Amino acid sequence: MARPDLEAVQKLLEHPLRLAILAGLSDRAMVTTRELATRIGTGPQALRHHLTRLRDAQVIITEVHDGKHRHRLADAAIAKALKPLRVEAKPGKMAGTMCGQHLGGELGDAMTRAMLARGHLETTSTSHVLTERGQRLLATIGLDLETASRSTSRICRSGGSEHGHLGGKPGKALLRHLIGLGWITLEDDRQAVTLTARGRTALGNLLGIRV
Repeated sequence: MARPDLEAVQKLLEHPLRLAILAGLSDRAMVTTRELATRIGTGPQALRHHLTRLRDAQVIITEVHDGKHRHRLADAAIAKALKPLRVEAKPGKMAGTMCGQHLGGELGDAMTRAMLARGHLETTSTSHVLTERGQRLLATIGLDLETASRSTSRICRSGGSEHGHLGGKPGKALLRHLIGLGWITLEDDRQAVTLTARGRTALGNLLGIRV
């Protein structure tokens, strides 16, 4: 099989869900559509169109075993190309904290850094602005922030964070949605935030966050 055109791969990755699919397959093991959806934190039906696009571009390989479609990366070079997009959290600081009504701490900062690195956010002197790509990312996990008033977030730098984290209405909406998805939980003091196993997998695949 011919090696995939990495420039074509980059174009395909303009959609964040395709990037999440490749990240979910980065261990190069064969996984079913349902297993892949679980890794990403979405439903199997949402993946089908994107799996077809990636397969047509020879980026992934799909085989049928025991009546189930199983997928893997077509080339190890693709997994290597994803590595620069990963954001490593600081050792021992994977938990977040409540900052008003949005997610702060190391986890909040790591999410913001990853979204900036992947073009989901742009920064002004005082605000983070969701790009079209960022809105697609949030829509992928079921969060709609299309209106302009909800697409601009003030930068909150409490705790000395270099990049800050999402504040304002987008930050509040994102926090509530992550709790609803079961990706994070609030501790008894309602201040400490813990990343669940499901959230660790989903954020790793969607944003390349490794904690």
